[in-house]
Amino acid sequence: MRLIICLLVALVVQVVSVHASDEIKSSSLEHAIQEGKKTFLHFCAVCHGKDGKGGDSSLYELKHPAPDLTILSNNHNGAFPWLDMFRVINSQESIGAHGSTEMPEWGSLFDLRNWGDEENDKFAEEIVYGRLFVLLVYLNSIQDIGASE
Repeated sequence: MRLIICLLVALVVQVVSVHASDEIKSSSLEHAIQEGKKTFLHFCAVCHGKDGKGGDSSLYELKHPAPDLTILSNNHNGAFPWLDMFRVINSQESIGAHGSTEMPEWGSLFDLRNWGDEENDKFAEEIVYGRLFVLLVYLNSIQDIGASE
């Protein structure tokens, strides 16, 4: 249910953004990309490399090297796999390299199931989905269209 709400909000944002001025759209998108890059460098780069092309994943004893995240669109017929990546990052979908459904560094930061019901967690959904959103926007921005595995 929360995923559906998240997707509906994303759709509304997309429809509204069509009518926003180009300057506002550009600065908002750039801000989201920069926030996503910070998130990526802090949590993902240790395995996927600073450039997203894979890196030293031996720190976590992964079964397979971390994949090149810059060719996701190429591996999905030219379209960035938003929902698939949301599920992987949100620990809803198994990733072969990890042998489980959890990314090593992320835990509670990107998975609502790890947030408690305490008062300070009342904005957990917004925080988690916000982090996921900017990270996905960043990953979409680093796609190397035309490259292949």
